[in-house]
Amino acid sequence: MALNSVRTIRMPIYAIICIVVLIIAATIALSWPRTDSLGTSLQPELNEPTGDRFQIANAILMNYEETRSNAARWSGVYWGFTFTSAIFSALAGFILNI
Repeated sequence: MALNSVRTIRMPIYAIICIVVLIIAATIALSWPRTDSLGTSLQPELNEPTGDRFQIANAILMNYEETRSNAARWSGVYWGFTFTSAIFSALAGFILNI
């Protein structure tokens, strides 16, 4: 009887620890500084708004930003479904264990 009570106490503690770790990881991921090295390297060309070099640098930078934002969205969708499937798989295992 005592072993069962210890097991029921440990389960919520593990769940709380997992939730806290996930919250900390999400906070770090969302607040991580992102530098724009391509924009920094193209800045001298973008400061002079005349000529072909400005147009080319502007086109490169705009295409990069569009591609990067699309990649970030698809990455979010992919990893969102991956983690959701892992959670549902763990939930199914938990339900079968009961």
